[in-house]
Amino acid sequence: MRRSKLIILFILFPILYTAGQGKPSPYATRINAILQEMPSPNDSLKNISMKQLEKLGEEGLTTLAMMSQTGNIRVQYALTAYTRYITAALQDSARKTAVKAWCRALKWVPSIPAKNFLISQLQLCGNDVAAATIAPYLVQEPLCDAAARALIQIGGPVAKPTLVYALSKAKGNSKIALINAIGELRYLSGLDAVTALANTKDLRQRRVALMAIANIGNESSDSLLRAAAARAGYVYDSMNATAAYILFAQRMAENWPQEPARKIAARLLKECKSPAQLPARIAALQIMVTVRFNDANRILGDAAADPDPAFRSAALKMAAKNLNTSNTNYWIDRVVREKDEVKAGILLLLGESRQRTATRVIQAALNDSNMVVKTAAIKAAGMLGNTTMIAALVYEMNRVDSSTIFLIRDVLLTMRSNMVASTAGISLQNKPPLMQIALLQVLAERKAEEMKARVVAMTQSANPAVKEQAEKTLKAIEGS
Repeated sequence: MRRSKLIILFILFPILYTAGQGKPSPYATRINAILQEMPSPNDSLKNISMKQLEKLGEEGLTTLAMMSQTGNIRVQYALTAYTRYITAALQDSARKTAVKAWCRALKWVPSIPAKNFLISQLQLCGNDVAAATIAPYLVQEPLCDAAARALIQIGGPVAKPTLVYALSKAKGNSKIALINAIGELRYLSGLDAVTALANTKDLRQRRVALMAIANIGNESSDSLLRAAAARAGYVYDSMNATAAYILFAQRMAENWPQEPARKIAARLLKECKSPAQLPARIAALQIMVTVRFNDANRILGDAAADPDPAFRSAALKMAAKNLNTSNTNYWIDRVVREKDEVKAGILLLLGESRQRTATRVIQAALNDSNMVVKTAAIKAAGMLGNTTMIAALVYEMNRVDSSTIFLIRDVLLTMRSNMVASTAGISLQNKPPLMQIALLQVLAERKAEEMKARVVAMTQSANPAVKEQAEKTLKAIEGS
């Protein structure tokens, strides 16, 4: 322990000086004592350490922050822990003091890693003072990314115009980071500066500019973004033009009035018909549902009847998120009017909703002549979990092929009601062998002791396969 303390002191010794004075810092002993207690083993001791750091004041905290250039883990832990402490505790006075200290140290530490680290601390606790201090690093490529991220987090009246000013001076990767930051802050006053880069020859800058323009979400950008997406064919391309146009529409949907968003969504739904354009079409459908919420059921109902199965599936997934007792009747009425795959999709939607009012149409669909619909009705009955469906499902076993018999068996096993076992046991006699085997497997899985006598009777079956399954079921019951 003594040796480790000496090592830490040796590492930190060159730093523990008052900046620019060439003499030992008066805070050296106190800082070293605090660092020895880190990381703290519990919250109580950690809180004591934070209070000790707070008592260092601006000068002491500046000294500690200067020590970050050593890369010492305990120093970094102490700085990060204190930054989080003053931020979480909402201690305005302590926070302002720390910000001043981190800013002073940021100017003095010479290394890029240390500057990046201190900028990351200011990102968490910074204010307008921090934004002004960080500003010069926006045009320094090794530090620009960290500086831009910090100003995004800080925001406010200093950070936003600072980013726009730096954009006019920056080059290379710095420019890309700044364009992205202006977009993330949705800073309208930066729109002209970013728009000027939408047709630059630098493909990376153009791609980021399109997304930033979209993120800002001003109606005046519609024609530019629409043209870029149209050139891309409304498919996702390397320039992200289509993605930018969809993001723009989503931003428009967040504004009021929402009519511009509705127009964009309607245009995309009309123009995007090819399989490659499916992602754009689905995104447009979601926007349309958002801006026309009161008409969402009809919009999704029409989409659920679309010829494209992938588009139908997307519409049904959207509908499932909003299905409730107040709008289930729309889908119940709709399923009666549809047929084949469309009807099957809506049946599964109703089953997943677990709305008991859907029982009637699901049960009726068990008699459908289309096997796709019948299969969907079987699965929907299981998802619905209504005990009135158990007898109907068992009855269907008499009328379906072998694969569907075992599908019904699997569905029955998903239903929690005790009536599953009793209905299966009562239905064993005088049924086709495959149905008897499936019902016996249900009883085995449920370990239905109350049906033991009926299972024993089946061990006398003339059918070897039924007899064998009955014996297995009996062992399962007795083993329980």
